[in-house]
Amino acid sequence: RVIDDAVIGKDDKEQVNIWGIREDVAVLADERDFDQQFDISIPVPLIGEVIDKISLELKDCKGVKTIFPFGHVADGNIHFIIGKDSDDDDLKSKINDIIYDNTQLVAGSISAEHGIGLDKKKYLIKSRSEDEIELMRLIKKSIDPKNILNPGRVI
Repeated sequence: RVIDDAVIGKDDKEQVNIWGIREDVAVLADERDFDQQFDISIPVPLIGEVIDKISLELKDCKGVKTIFPFGHVADGNIHFIIGKDSDDDDLKSKINDIIYDNTQLVAGSISAEHGIGLDKKKYLIKSRSEDEIELMRLIKKSIDPKNILNPGRVI
C-alpha cells in the first residue's frame, strides 16, 4: 500500500493551501536539534514496501527519534527527514547504510533531485555502476581538463 489517505484541492485556494503544507514540511526538521535528510528515488510500484522496510529498520536504531517520509509519489522521489538525539558519526553512518542499502536493493538512486554532494559521494557506487561513474569522470575531464571546477568533489 502506497497511500493511506489523500486530499485533492477542489479549487485554486485549496490547492494553494495544500501546496503550502508541502512547502512548509522543513519545519519538521526543527523538531530535533539533529536531523538527517534524504532525497532518494525508488521504483513507483515499490514505494510503500521500501518506505515500510526503511522505517522499520530505522526504528531499531538507538538515537533515532522521528521518521518522516514524504515526496513525489508519481515519480518515485521520496524524501526522509530523520530526527535524532545526537550528531553521532556512528549513528549517521548507520542511518546512511539503512537508507542507501535499501535503495540499492531496488535499483533506486541515492539522489533524486538534489545532487550527490560530499556527503553522498562515497555512496554513489550504490546507485551507479563503475562504468557510469567512469563516464562521469571522462565528461568532467573533457569540460574541466585542469580540474579547477570543484576539485575533489563528486568527480
